[in-house]
Amino acid sequence: MKTSFQDSTTHTLTTPQEQSDRNKQLPVERPKNGKKWAIALVAAGLLALSTGIYLVRNQSQGKQEIIETLTIPVQAQNIVVRITASGEVQPIQRVNLSPKNQGRLAELYVEQGDRVQAGQVIARMESRDQEIMLEDTQVRAPFSGIITQRYATKGAFVTPTNSAIRLYSIC
Repeated sequence: MKTSFQDSTTHTLTTPQEQSDRNKQLPVERPKNGKKWAIALVAAGLLALSTGIYLVRNQSQGKQEIIETLTIPVQAQNIVVRITASGEVQPIQRVNLSPKNQGRLAELYVEQGDRVQAGQVIARMESRDQEIMLEDTQVRAPFSGIITQRYATKGAFVTPTNSAIRLYSIC
């Protein structure tokens, strides 16, 4: 009995014997090293993955060490700021102090550079007149400030027209 079936490539009818002979003549080509290539690709992928993970971890650890080295704890401290500049300081108020009445300076209580408060006694005049009261013999600061100049010394003769002390108010 002869049976036939159709071959997908030639579309001719052949017997099973002819089909078997044909398969022997045309061997099916299979990749010879397919398993080896697959294993090699998987191994290369695992190697690349592990190398990438290693590099990422080392970079982040290195950055963390640098950050820890450069970082210090926060502490509240006073900071001294010094500004150096040249210029001229202009006072808010300035006055040359002289006595109400002429006479000798009995005492001069301040030096150049001293800070004084408003109303502070800064000098005392000698008085031979019994009529001049104690209040008139005292020279008081009219405002708070700094003594910038002394024109007279103890025992000097001063008049209402010549100054004994210069006073500046800066603040």
